[in-house]
Amino acid sequence: MAEAMWKAKPVIGGDVGGIRIQAVNHQTGFLVNTPEGAASRIRYLLTHRERLLEMGRKAKRFILENYLLTRHLREYLSVMLSIRSKEHKRIDLRTAPTE
Repeated sequence: MAEAMWKAKPVIGGDVGGIRIQAVNHQTGFLVNTPEGAASRIRYLLTHRERLLEMGRKAKRFILENYLLTRHLREYLSVMLSIRSKEHKRIDLRTAPTE
């Protein structure tokens, strides 16, 4: 599922377990409870191309912000830098000056 989302594809999956954690219903894809529900959502996306593309873009952004190693590395470095600073304040690496 995450691989499809990284390739900017909206996902359709059962509203259970890990799928529920990875997909944001009506944003990055659809959560369904029946095969008929999945078929209905597939038909919807096939007939609403702009919505399909929008959900795909949101899916890719979701993976980028929540699952990629770069995000975890940024948070780790932020913690290390904040521990090192005298004020112990959180440093936002996205806006920190670079040299």
